[in-house]
Amino acid sequence: MGALKSNFLHGTTTLGFKFSGGVLIAVDSRATMGSYIGSNTVKKVIEINPYLLGTMAGGAADCAYWERNLAWQCRMYELRNGERYPWLQHQSFSEK
Repeated sequence: MGALKSNFLHGTTTLGFKFSGGVLIAVDSRATMGSYIGSNTVKKVIEINPYLLGTMAGGAADCAYWERNLAWQCRMYELRNGERYPWLQHQSFSEK
């Protein structure tokens, strides 16, 4: 049998695992622009609130905007409803 050929795409690697002891989130820490490596120490896991983490991939400015937006929407939901946002329901903020 011949060797398998794979066409790997480049990008951020983000992994998340849920287990009995909690949650484990892992991401790479490299920031690139084409073949240029800008940094090997980028913080790509961001705390949205004490119960929610975000991971960053793509343009840093876009990621920062959406993570701030999500944190704001979570906080507004908490203030309006007196509880954390129910993440297990299948609905996005844009559907409200």
